[in-house]
Formats: sequence, C-alpha cells, structure tokens
Amino acid sequence: MANSRVAHYFLTSATMNTAQLANLPHYEVHVADNFHYMDQEAEYMAGLFASAEEALVKCRVIVERCLKECAESGHTAAQVLECYKHFGDDPYLVARNGAPDE
Repeated sequence: MANSRVAHYFLTSATMNTAQLANLPHYEVHVADNFHYMDQEAEYMAGLFASAEEALVKCRVIVERCLKECAESGHTAAQVLECYKHFGDDPYLVARNGAPDE
C-alpha cells in the first residue's frame, strides 16, 4: 500500500520491537478516510497490536476522536453522525500471521 502518512506503532510488550511483533500473530489497525471512500492512497496503518482487544481499543479511540471533532461545532447527534459518515476516519483490523480473524 503506497502511503505518505507516518504511522505510530504500539507494542504490548516493552521487550518487543516492531520487527519482532511483525513475525508473530498480530493485528494491524488500518484507517480509511470516509471523505476519500475506497481510495487506498488515503489509508494508513495506525498500529500493530498483539491482541484483537488492544487493536479494538485503538479503533474506538480513533472513532471517538472523530465524533468529538464533529460535535465541537454544536451539532445535533444526527448531524454528528452524518459528519462522521462523510468526513470521519474509519478504522478496521487486519489479522496477520495466523492471528484469529473472528
């Protein structure tokens, strides 16, 4: 995936580096941009995680940040949702190296 954005990688163990985790079963959090729907060039990886639970926490943080940004304008809940659908970041998990993809 061609990408000009810099990603921050999050590890669950202080003794593991990104290269070590990349060779083990892990989860990648990728982020799509709703404004650039289906444009893989607008996507980026937000981190590597040893468990799906940790990766889901990162996804929730990303979505909550986007919703908060939409809500800052004093919009109604329905307007915030529409703002997110059109302009928010849409994180998703990718299971790698045999990690369960349930």
